[in-house]
Amino acid sequence: MADEKKLTPQEELASLQAEETRLRVEMMRDQVQAARQKKEMFAHQAKVHQADQKAALDRVKRSQASCKHRKGGLGVDGFVTGNGNDNNYSVAVNTYPWQETVVQCLRCGKEWHPPNCKCNPKRPSTLEEYNEARRFPTDNSPSTAVTFDNTYAPVAV
Repeated sequence: MADEKKLTPQEELASLQAEETRLRVEMMRDQVQAARQKKEMFAHQAKVHQADQKAALDRVKRSQASCKHRKGGLGVDGFVTGNGNDNNYSVAVNTYPWQETVVQCLRCGKEWHPPNCKCNPKRPSTLEEYNEARRFPTDNSPSTAVTFDNTYAPVAV
């Protein structure tokens, strides 16, 4: 065995402090690297999620563009693709309490909002599209809503 030089307590303390500092720096580097990897992973996941949402929205738009919005049809082609052959349209007309009337296809989910729509400004319809959808013949009953009335007076008991 080789003779080891005996360190003084001060030298041993300095050596231990230097080793502790090196280990802390190494741990901090590892933490920074892990944080960067996590940040990159979240950024990648956000891009993938955004691409998935865009693809899903594109599929919905293609489906809505190809839908005839009519009732009837046979089999999958008639039901799933919306290629109905009936004279009536498969639409619902909903009137909301704020007196806005929206037409929605019950097959593809497309909605026609009035051009001055407040509830969905990202999907505006032109006045022509909206009026055409309102004129679709259908045997579905339209929904109605009662506007909120402030004149109600409670009855004394």
